[in-house]
Amino acid sequence: MNAPALATPLPCGEFTFDQLPDSAKEHALDNWRRDGPHDEWYDYTIEDFVRIGEMIGISFKTRPSRLYSGSIVQEPNVFFTLAYCQGDGACFEGDWTPPSDPFAALSSIIEYAPRDTRLLEIVFSIMKVAEELGPNSDENGHVSVTISHRGAYYHERSCQFDSHETSLATAYDDWNELQQMVWDRLAEKRGFFKAEDTIKEPMIKLMKWLYDRLSDEYQYLTSDEAGREELADKVFDFEGNELT
Repeated sequence: MNAPALATPLPCGEFTFDQLPDSAKEHALDNWRRDGPHDEWYDYTIEDFVRIGEMIGISFKTRPSRLYSGSIVQEPNVFFTLAYCQGDGACFEGDWTPPSDPFAALSSIIEYAPRDTRLLEIVFSIMKVAEELGPNSDENGHVSVTISHRGAYYHERSCQFDSHETSLATAYDDWNELQQMVWDRLAEKRGFFKAEDTIKEPMIKLMKWLYDRLSDEYQYLTSDEAGREELADKVFDFEGNELT
């Protein structure tokens, strides 16, 4: 019978994380937390959110972003802060248009994220509004809602919701007072202003859902569990300082 292979011994004065005393382990974890997660730790969560948003009728505004390679790409206007203060949150900018087939949009989310009951409840409420404002409603599919960020904070209450009657959009002049009066009367007569009011709360819940996902991801990435996994193959001195 062959004897089990032994681990290669480290040079004198060098230790693996598991070999450190508890105080040195805490020191190593503190140093690891100070560096924080890598810069792009949130990329997958944001990309997933954008994919879900597009499924339910959101067209995200974008901004130019320079990559390390020097090339320019368009990033969706999805913002968040995680400073653990009153201004924390997440929000986005874009236009929401009721899907032509709300049931199909809901079904696509059920297939995409079948276990996320909170997300499914939010999407269900958004599709309920889509039924009221979409092609089969009295609005005849001409309604859209623009979501814009306002203020210094990035959270769900820092957004403005403005509804638009897309069939009149090309003929409407913001600077013409007479057109403004006619537009307001037409929009009020058709019950048009309800669009921004009815979709606001479901969209706010969607932003809160995104923030909680980002917060959970960050908490895991900075947890002792994640730290121990990442430091398992590192080498330290006896005080827990990483050796290069």
